[in-house]
Amino acid sequence: MKGQAGKIPAQSSKDRMPRTSAAISLIAVDDRPLMMSGIDSTLMHEPDIKLVAKINTADESLAAIDKFRPDVVLLKLRMSATSALDIIEMLRKAESKTRPVILAGRMTHEEFMRAMQLGVRGVFSTAMTASLLPRCLRVVHAGEEFIDRDVWRRTFEILARRPAAASAGILKLLTSREQSVAELAVSGWGNSQIARKLSITEGTVKVHLHRVYSKLEIKGRSALAELIKDNSPV
Repeated sequence: MKGQAGKIPAQSSKDRMPRTSAAISLIAVDDRPLMMSGIDSTLMHEPDIKLVAKINTADESLAAIDKFRPDVVLLKLRMSATSALDIIEMLRKAESKTRPVILAGRMTHEEFMRAMQLGVRGVFSTAMTASLLPRCLRVVHAGEEFIDRDVWRRTFEILARRPAAASAGILKLLTSREQSVAELAVSGWGNSQIARKLSITEGTVKVHLHRVYSKLEIKGRSALAELIKDNSPV
């Protein structure tokens, strides 16, 4: 992590999460001693975040997560044997409640799309100032997103330039639940109907739709319907 400010997501009320009464338990997984030292020193004076384990191999990370059951795990994107995305996929299959945050210098668009499909809510760039890390962890722990808007925009623009059949990947920027909500919404279902269909609350439907509009940089259901139509294979 750099000491200088990098590209920072626009701060909103969602970013300014109240600190929880119980400390957020965290495991950090990184094979670079200098980076791990930086993570440790950054969180040292954050009383609401407790670094319970520092792991330097991907193989050890799953055992550590199973042992400590942390609220959040900070994962270096690429490691020698297994990538953070592979670990996250295994956690998802195991129905782990640990929320992942990816630590990356640079992500390919394919990696980013896969992360979104896996439901990743946090991507922390090593170009960001280190002081933003605690905020990132709190936001993700609260169930919200901390992702550089420029990453969204670059990926979206690349997908939008592809032929329709290929650019259907735009919708892969959404989680599976967000895709389900979006598809029902453009089919004419109301929020209460979607809630009953998916066994969630109407408030949760609204949250999902808000995230869909934000990720795809559109306003409302009509724009969503047009986007899906334009990016569907003929």
